[in-house]
Amino acid sequence: MPYKNLSSSLDNIGIKSLNSLQNRSISAIENNNNVIIISPTGTGKTICFLIPAIELCDSNSNTIQVLILSPTRELALQIEDILKRMKTGLKINTFYGGHSIKTEINNLSVPPNILIGTPGRVADHLRRGTMDICNIKALIIDEFDKTLELGFKKETEFIVNNASNREKTILTSATNIKEIPEFIDIKNFNKIEHINANAEERNNIRFYKVYSDDNDKFEALINLLCKLQSESSIIFCNHKDAVSRISSLLKKNGIVHDQYHGSLKQEERERAIVKIKNKSSNILLATDLAARGIDIDNLDNIIHYQLPKTPESYIHRNGRTARFSSNGNVYIVLSSNEYMPPFITDNFETNDIKKHITLPPKPDLTTLYISLGRKEKISKKDVLGFLIHTGKANMTDINIINISDHCSYVAVNTKSCKAIVHNCKGKKIKRQQVKIEISK
Repeated sequence: MPYKNLSSSLDNIGIKSLNSLQNRSISAIENNNNVIIISPTGTGKTICFLIPAIELCDSNSNTIQVLILSPTRELALQIEDILKRMKTGLKINTFYGGHSIKTEINNLSVPPNILIGTPGRVADHLRRGTMDICNIKALIIDEFDKTLELGFKKETEFIVNNASNREKTILTSATNIKEIPEFIDIKNFNKIEHINANAEERNNIRFYKVYSDDNDKFEALINLLCKLQSESSIIFCNHKDAVSRISSLLKKNGIVHDQYHGSLKQEERERAIVKIKNKSSNILLATDLAARGIDIDNLDNIIHYQLPKTPESYIHRNGRTARFSSNGNVYIVLSSNEYMPPFITDNFETNDIKKHITLPPKPDLTTLYISLGRKEKISKKDVLGFLIHTGKANMTDINIINISDHCSYVAVNTKSCKAIVHNCKGKKIKRQQVKIEISK
């Protein structure tokens, strides 16, 4: 049965209509029990499996009806965010390592209609006996290739075997899946759809080469950032040590940015993504950890400071820009002794970057950290009222408010942020003591 509120739900997440790729994918899932969707990052695979998943659910049922596995916490939370913004009326929970397992067990007392989880945490619940997936209608494994690559084969097999009564199995990947393990039982797939976006559907990216006179390439990067000014960009490096080194050099040159890599605490990574999303930071310096599962609206540029090692890395990095119908640019910075890897076949223009003196301006917005979130029953309305009445902020000072489980982030006018923090020091929200500070 077609989802009745589809138009309204799509409008809630800023999608006016589905493209031909999405319509073909949704039709394949609805008409077949077992489907593989292979399509480049940014072409809307998440919507392709969420709409059929919603159709399968009965909001009056007290059982898990759809299980969505994600290889990373970031991707799981992105799927949850999209589902919740669609306002379907279904109960949705997301489970992952580092999250309170007691909270998750409490949530399972009234099971969600749709459960999103990482393989390790879902397998943990199954072994504890705190979760029942015997009668789910659909098992969706998003980024299946990445799930195997990250070493979750045993956990995934355990979960698949526990979901033996499922009606549908849906696998997604942005690249061809090199191997499908025996436990998926590929021979029983009624129909396998290899759905690839054609050139017309990804012609909203422009590709540029930037040449550096020296092997370090840092001066060329600075000149490029000066040319881009306030445009939002992710700069990709291959290792966290390179991220740290380039970050130190950017700081010395007065360029505001944030880092994103595996050695940072989860809260630090979350804060970095919040800041580039709410425009209080325009530059994210990252490893390939940021190449999947991060959805930033209207991200202008991808900069390959270090060349990607694999075709998959190249595809996923580029997939952070030009998502859905927006446009984007991809830059590759090359030293005199570097050459394009053979798997990069896009048509690159040479972009002659001359020395620029004007540094990118500091953002007009600054992110404030507030130590209370939704688990403390704090809403956006509570935060807004607190900043206006206690912080003496004007409505025009306040931009995007993000509420997490145990903290909140608010983008405010940079000129007013110190005064707002000063006025809120030592004060309470809903009778709860709150810590407020400028997010570094």
